[in-house]
Amino acid sequence: MLQALNPVHTLTFRAATAAASFHRARRVVLAVTGAEALYADMGHFGKAPVRLAWLAWWAALVLNYFGRARC
Repeated sequence: MLQALNPVHTLTFRAATAAASFHRARRVVLAVTGAEALYADMGHFGKAPVRLAWLAWWAALVLNYFGRARC
């Protein structure tokens, strides 16, 4: 499962599907900018809730990535 975090797999996938990879990268940028805006809005709650949410978000992201790596 740790091989799913290897960036070589990402580069291989992008080389094999160049046109579709552009559209996927565009979606990732939109998701990241949306998450950044949400994170900035959470700053009103204080440090502890932001740290807890960051940890939960990171765990969910890694689990999601592991699940899609086998596709």
